[in-house]
Amino acid sequence: MEEDLSLVELFKVLKRRFAIILIIFIAATALGGGISVLLNKQEYASTTSLLVGREKEVLVEEAEDEEAEPVYETTIEYGDATISKQAASFYDEIINSKDVLEEVIDSLNLDISVGNLRKNISMDIPSESSVIKITFKNKTVANANTVVDEVTKVFMNTVFEMTEIENIKVMNYANEPVVTNTQNTKLNTAVSMVLGLMLGVLVAFIMEYMDDRIRTADNVEKKLDLEVIGQLTDQSHIREDLKAIRTNIQFSNRFKGKKALVITSPQENRAIVNLGSDLSNIIAENDKKVLIIDANLRNPGIHKHFNISNDRGLSNILQEDIDIGEGLNIYSENKNLHILTTGNMLENPTEQLSGDRIKELLSNLYDKYDYMILNSYPIDEVTDSVALSAVADGVILALKSNESKEKDIENAKRALNKVNANIIGVILSQEK
Repeated sequence: MEEDLSLVELFKVLKRRFAIILIIFIAATALGGGISVLLNKQEYASTTSLLVGREKEVLVEEAEDEEAEPVYETTIEYGDATISKQAASFYDEIINSKDVLEEVIDSLNLDISVGNLRKNISMDIPSESSVIKITFKNKTVANANTVVDEVTKVFMNTVFEMTEIENIKVMNYANEPVVTNTQNTKLNTAVSMVLGLMLGVLVAFIMEYMDDRIRTADNVEKKLDLEVIGQLTDQSHIREDLKAIRTNIQFSNRFKGKKALVITSPQENRAIVNLGSDLSNIIAENDKKVLIIDANLRNPGIHKHFNISNDRGLSNILQEDIDIGEGLNIYSENKNLHILTTGNMLENPTEQLSGDRIKELLSNLYDKYDYMILNSYPIDEVTDSVALSAVADGVILALKSNESKEKDIENAKRALNKVNANIIGVILSQEK
């Protein structure tokens, strides 16, 4: 994948990898929603609100003379008091103390441990406020209001005993328990959907980055430094595409004044037979005398394409069983196109395609034809095409979009360069 992707290329990646994105999206959504449903429990909750006041001395009797002193009375004033951080910490310690919790459990005969009761009780003291909210939540205790009221009662009594100041009063007793869900299934599912989509897109781009299949002419030219001399788009435009390739070959600086051209591929490519045959026919239509040679001695196919006999051909000529003229076929629909099939199978095709006899054959045919197109075996595990390319004037690599891999093309290019083969360029079959 290119390091810098245009917006159009990004959409192409998403389109190519839509299936994996969809699968991950659905799986993540189902997994997140399913887990949320499994973990969801109903929870009972109830809250008591307390109001904290402050001591204030109030004048109840003024002094009657200079020697007498006024009489003050200490009262608790509620409403404008603010609970300090120290007081809040003190209250929190009390409500979580073991003694308070055990007294609540014993008083209500609760079937719950001190630890669980502590975990289910919370105290909330808003900043700059005189209000304390005590809440009890539990998945099994339906009488949460009774529990929280008892907790409040024991808490207040303990505070009064420790401070000897009754400066806390109940503002609102516990409401009837509210039943809520412990899991927000809708939210969790929505989050799972978003995460699934993000993960799917991420996986798609990782797969794209790891995938070294070539897709466009730009991929070939930029990554592999090979010229694309033509593209085959679809069957309805095949003749126009082949005519454009014919023109590019005729005016190629790398093939100017040359005739013998090998067509091969980095890996198995059954379209090579049609490509070589159709290209030869198109060139012959341009009033050029063309010979197509099936040099694929391992898996021949030209005779099937033209529906002719393969009893005698290239292999027979290389073994000097017949003369050149005896193996040639003239295409019935185009007299300028001659065909040489493979003939009998050989046990040592690589040696035959790299020996003096093939060089002699091409030399003898050189003045008789304007072009000689040699269809060859793919360049993968054997070196037939490499050997043939070394004695021909040029070689064209036939690639398939979304199938041909950079690694295979690089290996083929490296093998051809070792024998100084003249790589004319690439014909790319584009996927629609």
